Amino acid sequence: MRLARRTASVVLLIYWVGLFVLTHTPPQQAPAPGINDKVAHMLAYAVLAGLIQIWRWMRVKDPARAGMTALAWCLLYGVADELLQILVGRDCELLDWMADAAGAACAVVLLTPVLRYWRR
Repeated sequence: MRLARRTASVVLLIYWVGLFVLTHTPPQQAPAPGINDKVAHMLAYAVLAGLIQIWRWMRVKDPARAGMTALAWCLLYGVADELLQILVGRDCELLDWMADAAGAACAVVLLTPVLRYWRR
């Protein structure tokens, strides 16, 4: 179990740092995702929320509590992420944050029953 916790921590850290780097790369240097911007936001934050929820669930053993933590962290980080993007010449958009929130919420709603079942 210790190895699983460490692995979850490392995967979460690598993903989150990678996400930060991608979202704070100036627009002219950033790679184009090849999909709609809002879909990219939803997918990125769904993965982030899922990784946070799994990481937290391994510690608290309550999928719903872990999911609420993941959702709260994603909502707060999404605000900070949008505001900090201004510093590198990117737009700060409410709709981007809403797509982040929607992706995170979808992940938590879908992953919570899976983690409940897995616990059994």
